[in-house]
Amino acid sequence: MDRRALETLTTVLDNLRDAIWSFDLIKQQYIYANRRFNEMYGASPDQLLAEPFKWRTTVHPEDYAFVNRETQRLYHGESVELEFRIVVNGQIRWVSDRKSPVFDSGGKLFAVVGITTDITDKKHAELVLKDSEYTYRYLFLNNPNPLWIYDRETLAFMAVNNAAISEYGFTEEEFLSMKITEIRPEEEVPRLLSSIVGVKGVHSRTKGWKHRTKNGKLLDVIISGHGIVYNGRECEIIMVHNVTEMMRAREEVIIAKTNLDASINNINNLIWSVDSEYRILSMNTVFKRQIKASYNLELSAGDSILLEALDPEQIKKWKTLYDKTLAGEVIVFNTSVIGLKNTYEIKMNPIYHDDKIIGVVSQGRDIQDALNEAIRAQKQNEELRQIVELASHDIRGPVASLMGIVPLFNESQPDDPFNADIINHVRTLATQLDDILHKIVDKSYLLQQENDLTDVSPQSRSGNE
Repeated sequence: MDRRALETLTTVLDNLRDAIWSFDLIKQQYIYANRRFNEMYGASPDQLLAEPFKWRTTVHPEDYAFVNRETQRLYHGESVELEFRIVVNGQIRWVSDRKSPVFDSGGKLFAVVGITTDITDKKHAELVLKDSEYTYRYLFLNNPNPLWIYDRETLAFMAVNNAAISEYGFTEEEFLSMKITEIRPEEEVPRLLSSIVGVKGVHSRTKGWKHRTKNGKLLDVIISGHGIVYNGRECEIIMVHNVTEMMRAREEVIIAKTNLDASINNINNLIWSVDSEYRILSMNTVFKRQIKASYNLELSAGDSILLEALDPEQIKKWKTLYDKTLAGEVIVFNTSVIGLKNTYEIKMNPIYHDDKIIGVVSQGRDIQDALNEAIRAQKQNEELRQIVELASHDIRGPVASLMGIVPLFNESQPDDPFNADIINHVRTLATQLDDILHKIVDKSYLLQQENDLTDVSPQSRSGNE
């Protein structure tokens, strides 16, 4: 090779990013080392001539024994490729050192050639990736929700976390020997297979699934999924949200509300509630029916209770009552209901939540029968008073007269003409007494008749009549 070609080759080798070198084992000196080699190990060409094994002093103490051991293989005619750390100017760098033995024509080892590459950035990236993989693996295994990865083609479980093992009762080995169809009720498998077809690399969430545990218990679950590539396979990662208890609680609330609504709707009282903006929160059937009958309106939750059908004065009156109750008062008053002749007693109570008044619940009770009973009782009391007056005043006069004239009767001489006057007087008084007693009897009979008409046995009637 002529000098110009050699210079060109040297220039090319000096500008490579890798360190290129060759070492004469016989002379124990470098045959060639490019500029990158000098830079990598922090040694000038003169230093390499003076200290051919200086590179060994840069090897990280924790890697030195490994590097020394593996380098010895060169002397047995083997090529070696090592990755180790070096410390140059206080900085730790990773290098990949590929070395090969060189033999002369007689087969005798006489030199070693090598290429050394700085792989620090690669190693840092690998460490970051390793840390990231560890973090994601940790999060996967220890997520409080059941997680698994399955193969979208074979449907086999590829990985499961601790929560899935705990929730479903299968061991990890059992899971990894199963398909996802094996934890579904048979009737849900067609829907499952159909959903897998639409799996994409985006988040999805579906409700209404059931899963079966190892002991046969059925769970109500919500599924969150995301298509991924795992171990070179098209897969999906699944997160399971167990909502069994929530669904059971919801059913219990629905049943309780249904029973409460049924009870309220079978009460003959008017019952309704409003929020702080006078919007209807709830109302029973009797209230709805009465509003329909009185105003020809079909009310719904959210409608204003301050009906446009009311005149301004009525609206003002009711608003004042609601405002007082929203301020904490309990209000009881009587009012008539449009469309009915009866009078209702209205009771309004505040609705509290976290010690704050958020609305008003009202109840209207038909008190017309009670009012009528009070009027009847008042009338009876008046009639009883008249009877007492008859007994205490009208009877007392004739009786006193009788008591006064009886002693005047001449019992020793019955033929005494004066006796006839006394007897006539007695007869007159007796007639008066008889008239008074008839009046008392008549009034008592009328009073008894009124009681018989009002005090009748209640008939069994439906609450809807």
